Amino acid sequence: MLQKSSPTSPWLLGAQTPERPPLRNQQRRALFAMALIAGVVLLLCLYVYQASRITVTDYTALDYSRQYARLQRENSNLLVNYATEQSIAKMSARAVAAGFGPARSVQYVAGVYGVGAGELNNTGVTPTPVTVTQRPQ
Repeated sequence: MLQKSSPTSPWLLGAQTPERPPLRNQQRRALFAMALIAGVVLLLCLYVYQASRITVTDYTALDYSRQYARLQRENSNLLVNYATEQSIAKMSARAVAAGFGPARSVQYVAGVYGVGAGELNNTGVTPTPVTVTQRPQ
């Protein structure tokens, strides 16, 4: 280190001392460098946050699509079960098991659409059977 009071200092010999920037400029440069580093770190943090949110959203959408496909398969299986349970063969077997059978006597309902039974026979329209009789037990 050069001292001005030293007898062998370059100052005394006429040499010029190297100029240092003032301390104030050094502080500004240090603050600027730290602010620049903080800005870069902040941008990197924002990038990582954004990338992680995109990844989470992608996985969530993938889960929803898998759940949708599973529900579609389940729905089609339920439709097949429903169709087999509503088939004529199964419905007749259940009706026989419940005690229903072919009608032995047919009763016609009068007063359908405001037309009496006598008027219905006079018009020549054949009445339709609407009741099912239960098998005696």
